[in-house]
Amino acid sequence: MFTDSAGNTILIHRENKYQYQYDRKAKVRTQYAVKWTDECEYTITQTLTNSKALKKYKNNTKKIVISKKDGENGYYYTCGCIDDSIKGKESFLKKITKQQFYELY
Repeated sequence: MFTDSAGNTILIHRENKYQYQYDRKAKVRTQYAVKWTDECEYTITQTLTNSKALKKYKNNTKKIVISKKDGENGYYYTCGCIDDSIKGKESFLKKITKQQFYELY
């Protein structure tokens, strides 16, 4: 999970080559294709969403660079994102258990 630029908690589930994100507050679901380019870098390409506002970003790719791992807790990353307010800003992706995920979902 991570907190977006608006302060919303976004839940993430990864399965095979896909990443599924859920914004609990806005009830927005988004699916991305994940492609690892090296050990600390990957890209995500939006493939599906239920958000009218995000549909214009279909097939848009974001580059994610892991800047520092925090053991089993998660990792810090920077994003080559569309939103310039967070572009290059370090954020934290927190690893949670399946039980925690379903409790929050």
